[in-house]
Amino acid sequence: MIYDWSYNRGCIDTFYALSLNENIIKGLVKLTLFFYRRIIDGITNTIGLLSFFLGESIKYVGGGRISSYLLVYFLGSGYDRFDRKEGTVSIFRWGFPRKNRRILLQFLMKNIQAIRIEVKKGIYARHFLYIELKGLGTIPLTRTTENLTPQKNEQKAVELAYFLRVRIEVF
Repeated sequence: MIYDWSYNRGCIDTFYALSLNENIIKGLVKLTLFFYRRIIDGITNTIGLLSFFLGESIKYVGGGRISSYLLVYFLGSGYDRFDRKEGTVSIFRWGFPRKNRRILLQFLMKNIQAIRIEVKKGIYARHFLYIELKGLGTIPLTRTTENLTPQKNEQKAVELAYFLRVRIEVF
């Protein structure tokens, strides 16, 4: 029995002749080609188009980078107004969306003690700029969307300290 089985090579030739004739092979080739062209290429092309259009839309919305979602992108934005004539400083920021979203701080220039530069070291090193007030603590001037180089941040601090006629502290 084993001899007959091995003599016929395990019936492989018979199985091949019955199941894999020319029509079946052509059908499998057409099925594989259809699957590759329509399914695999379709998925790849769709992902490519989506990433292209998503990248283009982000370029116009977030300045070419996403540091956060749009909500957080506008969070902390605002303006700083230094009026030497009136001797006042106004700092306006947008807070979290709720009833008291607007943050407006106003104080006299004579209460400004110093301009403070704080350096956070590490993988994501950052420089923060603060106004130090007499008896009231510090108020941040660096916005959440602002990521200045250390040189630009120092230049901004020097110009502000010169304008306000106060000293600069580095921490």
